[in-house]
Amino acid sequence: MKWVEIITLRSPGNINRELVDELMKGVGESDSPTDTLKHLLEIKTYYHSVVETDLSIHMYWESEAGNQHKSLLGLRIFSALRSMGLLNHSVWIERASRVIGQRPGKESRSGNHFFSKSFGTSKYIKEGGDIMEQEKKQVQVKLETLEAQLKEWGVDLEKFRAQVDKTKDKAKADLEREVVALRAKLNEAQKKLEELKKTGAEASGDMKKGVENAWAELKKAFDNATAKFK
Repeated sequence: MKWVEIITLRSPGNINRELVDELMKGVGESDSPTDTLKHLLEIKTYYHSVVETDLSIHMYWESEAGNQHKSLLGLRIFSALRSMGLLNHSVWIERASRVIGQRPGKESRSGNHFFSKSFGTSKYIKEGGDIMEQEKKQVQVKLETLEAQLKEWGVDLEKFRAQVDKTKDKAKADLEREVVALRAKLNEAQKKLEELKKTGAEASGDMKKGVENAWAELKKAFDNATAKFK
């Protein structure tokens, strides 16, 4: 049974084509029984004709029914491209085909001649598992850092509230509004952090961006409040 595995990338900026070329050159025999050259027929890279930041990698496979799933090779390529932008990874099973014509001398897709063991394995694919582990550790460290910062801001907020209670002039109302606004921002940041903790390394780029934006806004608000409450 023939099937195709497709990984599409939408990058926020120019695609690192050297990295992509290195990935393609390094495709070799995998350590998975369903990822051998006997099953992998061909791999192609496509760049969008108009949108320069879009890329699509197509892996053509042929295997017995029941083995059509995301391959270890595909998962490693996906991991290697993760930092470059938004990704989609899918598998498509061939149901019907029709050969319209073939130019003289044009070789059909047959498999093994496309790849040679002499290519070896790309360092990006070979280290794919390590990359995923590193990402998990980095996310965990980031989460712990953000959580510690939230606690610190929570302590600062209580200090600000204590100062408001001691204030007796007309500025008290303004300071109270400042504390309420800070509390709302702090709660929102806490909510986004909890969402990020649930997804971890699998969090989407939009979710991570949302946390970063919330943190930047909260930091600015606390810096301004610190100056007022001095």
